[in-house]
Amino acid sequence: MGAAKIEDYLREIDHSLLRENLKLTPAQRLEKFVKFRGFTSELRRAGENARQGSVTRKTRRS
Repeated sequence: MGAAKIEDYLREIDHSLLRENLKLTPAQRLEKFVKFRGFTSELRRAGENARQGSVTRKTRRS
């Protein structure tokens, strides 16, 4: 990857978010990550349930 491409990516980074996260202790960052993982798991389950529900509704109409 060229230096110019890396510079392009660096311009897109929200440095204020990095600063805010670096103010947290490692334990706080880990807790924040664990909560985020719980949220993503819940979101994934909801998506799977929604897809299963749409398959069930399509089957009932036939």
